[in-house]
Amino acid sequence: MVSRNHRGCAGCLEKQLKLDRLETEVQRLRAKLRYQERTAKEGPFGSSTPSSKIPIKPSSLAERQARRGGGKVGHAGQGRRRLTVSVADAMERIEADTTR
Repeated sequence: MVSRNHRGCAGCLEKQLKLDRLETEVQRLRAKLRYQERTAKEGPFGSSTPSSKIPIKPSSLAERQARRGGGKVGHAGQGRRRLTVSVADAMERIEADTTR
């Protein structure tokens, strides 16, 4: 930066101010470039994304990346059990009695 006691010519002072301004801009652009390189390396989601949400791990094998996850085709699953009509009606009556 320019020292306050500088008693050079006006041209030298202008050149020093311009030099200081350009050095500041170079620092800003380097920081911006580092940020862009980091985000390109981390992928579209950034560092705050949990590992379970990253689409493909870079270290995983190609044949594992191609596999689809989830249950087997035709498997019944373990979802909620359906209520019969009589049980559902009984539940409605119990709820209606308790709201009074």
